[in-house]
Amino acid sequence: GLGSSPSARPIKRRKPAQVRPPAAPERRSSRLVDGAKAPDFYIANETASGRVTVGGDSRALQQATQTATATAGADSMDPLTLFGLGAMPEGEDDLLESERAAFASLRDAKRAKASELGIEGYKIAQHRSLAEVVRRCPTEVEALRACWGFGGSGVRVDKYGAMFLEALMPHVPRLRRAHAAAKAEYEAAEEA
Repeated sequence: GLGSSPSARPIKRRKPAQVRPPAAPERRSSRLVDGAKAPDFYIANETASGRVTVGGDSRALQQATQTATATAGADSMDPLTLFGLGAMPEGEDDLLESERAAFASLRDAKRAKASELGIEGYKIAQHRSLAEVVRRCPTEVEALRACWGFGGSGVRVDKYGAMFLEALMPHVPRLRRAHAAAKAEYEAAEEA
């Protein structure tokens, strides 16, 4: 018959799903440390065809657009302008002149470690990562994790973080003074 068999399992009933109330979007980033301010505008939406919708403070977007338009005649923005806008350098060319010695120390440490291990230098760190380390000037491993190329799983920080911090340490006081001077120079140029 159609009666219940002794081997039939009882049917488990699922609990109804809990509906979470919608939350306001957050604008946090692990790359923003040491009091760095999040931008006042952001890409709200981008379609597959490349059409972008921007959200946020329209005044900040207008000011950034005017700045970008004013500098559009040059191949790229000068390092001081990039520094003043809070942009992170993407390579040695985007560094301030006062940052280049620290970058060279980090690059030399990377090359020595790569040679010691018999691997390519980019497997230890890319130049973009080293440039951002110089700009952010971290003194602790946790601050180093905020730099491009050192976050994520943290394998690079665990393997090579102490080496890079040691190579950067002699340059930290000079870099901090140079960053303060560059900030003052940028602000004076903006007021003029």
